Order: sequence, then structure tokens, then C-alpha cells
Amino acid sequence: AHLQKIKNTELTNENSEELWEYLSNLEENRENRPFLDKIYRQLAEYHLESGSDSLALAYFNRSLRATQNEPKLNALNYENLAVYNFDNNEYKAAGLYYDSVLTNLPENTKKHRSIKKKLDNLEDVIKYEDIVQYADSVITLYDLPKDKQIAYFEAHIEGLKKAKEEAQKKEVQRITDGFAAFTESKGGKENKGKFYFYNITSLGYGKNDFTNKWGNRTLEDDWRWSNKSTITIADENGDAIVDAGDQEVDPTDEEKFSLDFYMDRIPTDLAIIDSLKTERNFANYQLGLIYKEKFKENVLASSKLEKVLKSDPEERLILPSKYNLYKIYEEEGSPLAISMKDNIIKNHSDSRYAEILLNPSAVLAGNTDSPDAQYAKLYKMFQEQEFLKVITAAEENISKYTGDPIVPKFEMLKANAIGRLQGFNDFKEALNYVALTYPNNPEGKKAEQIVAEQLPKLEPKEFSPEKGSPKTGNWKVVFPFKRHNNQEALGLLELLEKSIKDLEYQNIVSKDIYNLEDQFVVVHGFKSKEYALGYAELLKINRDYKVNKENFVILSSNYKIIQIHKNLLDYKNYFLTPKP
Repeated sequence: AHLQKIKNTELTNENSEELWEYLSNLEENRENRPFLDKIYRQLAEYHLESGSDSLALAYFNRSLRATQNEPKLNALNYENLAVYNFDNNEYKAAGLYYDSVLTNLPENTKKHRSIKKKLDNLEDVIKYEDIVQYADSVITLYDLPKDKQIAYFEAHIEGLKKAKEEAQKKEVQRITDGFAAFTESKGGKENKGKFYFYNITSLGYGKNDFTNKWGNRTLEDDWRWSNKSTITIADENGDAIVDAGDQEVDPTDEEKFSLDFYMDRIPTDLAIIDSLKTERNFANYQLGLIYKEKFKENVLASSKLEKVLKSDPEERLILPSKYNLYKIYEEEGSPLAISMKDNIIKNHSDSRYAEILLNPSAVLAGNTDSPDAQYAKLYKMFQEQEFLKVITAAEENISKYTGDPIVPKFEMLKANAIGRLQGFNDFKEALNYVALTYPNNPEGKKAEQIVAEQLPKLEPKEFSPEKGSPKTGNWKVVFPFKRHNNQEALGLLELLEKSIKDLEYQNIVSKDIYNLEDQFVVVHGFKSKEYALGYAELLKINRDYKVNKENFVILSSNYKIIQIHKNLLDYKNYFLTPKP
């Protein structure tokens, strides 16, 4: 009732002190101990509204520690902490707090879906910030002279030893105080003399404490993580203790206090350091785009993009970083916009970005050389099975429009053309590249989905048996041709279409690319192998057609396999080679 009364009271300059005294009295009254979690939360909201952020954070965390099996209250506290960190541009910490909100919310609710969406938007930030932080740490250590590396780790080890000693002292005191209090409690008297593990009351306390702290976690390895990362309750001062999900095995005490353990983990191979720098540059570039486009945080975005340009980046990152910085400077009214514009025009005069800056109206008006027009042209070529031309032209356009939002679409089209022309393994590699390089774009997410969900279904190479299989009701007649004999293939295609019309069949005829050298003319849709063989024989003996071209009949499911894996030779060896 007291708390409800406060909730309905608007905080003003006139009643601020009165509310503070009222809440403080509630906190200090021992009779209110069962309600401390709610009192602490009310105090946190009071301090947040009063502008005392550090006190607010401390009380939100006190509320979390005091909560007795109330996931709803936990969710509210974690959400307040998430929103606070988000509003202060601490997106990684915000994401980890939102993750903890989810563990305390029932699934399939509107609130759960809303929080999940916010967390999804932060996942890329968390991932890339982790990459930057890790790379920065390793590179910084690598650059230190050996004596400073040793001094750094010796100080770290000394800190660990002191922390361990303090923890041991506190644990001894906690056990002593806890045992003394417990033996006088109802539970202690009921269970006196029993081994702790079977002490039912204590076990219940432990279970409740676990649930209150971590939420409802499935019993599994790494149960502490909802999504491979989480955040613990902050310390008394409201400073978050963030633990990024790390799948490495924890070091032993002996290793933690060993200088060699740390020194051996500093890379000595320059190639590793170069790789880390490349990863860091790409991560900073992606963060710059995310902060600019998703969160409209131009200061953070420009900081990330400026770091890219100062870190000897790959050529492909230089121009788009400059152009995005120019757009940020322009939006913020910074004088740096003029110098960045001049830099792009002077040093990248042949680029599309220079063209946009020099003549934006012409680019906006659109022409046959625009990115969208080029993509439409390539997509039409893809539909016409001009896969090699698509791959080559896509590479040219990717280079030409580096940094343009349309580049991931060219990459995805190129990946599909590679799959159709070169087969499963190359398709998988191309899709992985798109997924890893453009994770924030729809094409990157689509590529990741295909890799995860569709490729496992396409991976099997085993052919279906021609008899006794549920898939034996759809057959094709296939006429192989070399690609350079395209006119001959087109002539047969026309003749086969005529035969289908003459015979009043319902079959469909197509010309399918197989690989760089070979193509097929295919008649689809025979209900059995016998029908397919009969049609092929009719073409051979009928004087209107006289088709003596080499051919074979194949189950539709097996035709799909040879097109996916480009393993026609395996098929012929298995089905068409006479058995001894």
C-alpha cells in the first residue's frame, strides 16, 4: 500500500525531500524486510528521476539481489539497466542486460517479442565490439617491449592473488556467520546434524537464490549464458560486471598465477597480428555503419570510421569509410565535410562516390549505368543462365560500387551463379563469404539462413534407387551437349518441342547449363523410366525426327543431385555402366 501510494505520486521540487524521507524510513524499518526488493526498486526510480544516476543503478542492483523468486520484478530491473546503458551509448552492456530481461519473461508474449527485437538489433554491435576489444588487447600487448609485458602480467597476477585472499576471508566469515544464524533458525533446528547437501531447507534457499540471480535456466553446459553472453548483477556502486561469452576452458589456479601461462599466449607470428588488424578494421567499419544507420549516433559512427582510416585498412574499406564520414560531417555541419569531399574527388576521381559528389542531380535522376540498372541487367542474365557472365560482371560492379548498399545484392547474385555453375562446395563457400561479410544486410542474413537451413538438405550426394523408391514417378530424358555446340543444342530443343506438340504430350523441354563446358537439353515429366525410354526410342526411329543424339534417362531427384554436386560421372558409373 505504501509503495502504491508513492507510485501514484508525481515527483516535484516541492515533494522531493518528503518522498526521499518516506522511502528511507520504509527501507530502514525491519518489518519491511520481506519487501526490500520492491522498496529498493522504488528508491532506484526516485534517484533516476532526480538525476542521481549512480544511486539509481546501485538500488536497481540491490533490488535484484533482494528479489525472492519474482521474475517479473527482475525483468523490470534488468530492463531499466538496459535502457540506461542504451541511452548512454553503452550498447554492448545494454544488450547483455536485455538478454537477462528475456530469461525472466515468459516466451510467446508481446513483451518477450519486443525485447527480443531490441536484442537482435544489438547483437551485431556486441559481436563487433568484442572483436575490436579482443584485437586491441592482443595488438597492444604484442607492441609492448618484453619487460613491460612481464610487468603487466606480474601486476595482473598480484591482483588475482590479493582478490583470492580477500574472497577466502569473506567466505570464511560468511560461513561462520551463516552457520551461527542458521543453527538458531527453524530450519537449522529441524535439520541439525544432517549433511548440507541433504539439508532440505538450505537446498531450497540455494535453489531460490540461483533462480533469482540467473532466471530460469535450462540444465545444460554453460547454463550461465542465455545466448552465450550475459551480465551479472552490478556491484554496490552500480558498475556493471560484464562477462562476454567465452567458450574457452577456465584456467586452473596454477595457470592463473603463472607468468608463462600469459606470456605464451601473446602471438609472435606477424601474420596473426596482421589478421587481427584486418578483422579489427572491418569490425570498426561495420560498427560505424550500424551506429550511423541504425542508432543515428553520428559521434560514435565517425569515431569508428576515423579509426579505420588511421589503421592502414584494406583498399576496399578506404573509400566507403571516407564517403560515410563525409555524409556524417555534412549532417553535423562540420567544416571537415569540405576537406573530406575534396579528398574523395582528388584521390578517387574515377569512383562512383566522386561522381555523386560532383554531379548528384545526374546520379539521382538515374541512368543505364546506375547500380540498380546494372543489377537488373545481371539478374536478367542470371535468368538466361549466363552464369559465367554474371560472375564476371558482378565482380566488376562490386569493385565499382564499393560501399554502396547494392553491393551485397551483387555478392548474393554472384554466389547463386557460382552455385549453378560450379556446384555445392563452391556455392557454400560463396554463401559463407556473403554471410560473414555483410551480416547486417538482408542478403547477409539470407545467406546465413541458407547455410544453416537449406544447405544441409542439399548436401547428401547419394542417388535414389530407380526401383522401390517413393521418388520413382518423375523421369527425364537428357541430351548432353558441349557449350560451344550451342546452335546444335538450340536446334534439338526446337525439334523436341515440335515432337511434344505433335504427340500431344504435356512434357516440358528446357536447355540447362551443367558447368563451364557442358549443357543439357532436357525433356521433363515422364511418369516412369519405361515411358522416358519409349519416348527416346520413338525420336530415334520416327522419320519425322530421326534423333540419334546420345542421351540417357534419369530420375528427377537424381538429376537434381547431379546439378547440385556436378557429379554426372558418378551417376554414369553407378547406373549406366554395364555390371559384370
